[in-house]
Amino acid sequence: MLDRRSELRTLDAIGVSALQIAKAVLFQGCLLGIVGITVGFAAGYIVSRIIVEHSVPMVNGWHFGFEFPAATAITLGVCAIALAGVAGLLPARLATRRRLLAAEPVE
Repeated sequence: MLDRRSELRTLDAIGVSALQIAKAVLFQGCLLGIVGITVGFAAGYIVSRIIVEHSVPMVNGWHFGFEFPAATAITLGVCAIALAGVAGLLPARLATRRRLLAAEPVE
């Protein structure tokens, strides 16, 4: 939030309320969680399928059926997105502090 002081001062100057700024910061945290979960699930699915169906049989001859645990993945995804939102609470609080908005200009 210290790096975004000038942006926060501009938003404050044009009349954006502290609640709106806090909501925007929380939304950004949740959005980062959604992007991370999406990329992580896609990469995890692809890599695990390659390992189970190709690498393991090639290395030791064992053959396993690949089964993606969708319910577990969805549950973990929802928890991770919620955690990303909770992690945005402190930056949202920092962003709405008037002392931060009135700090010295950034060069």
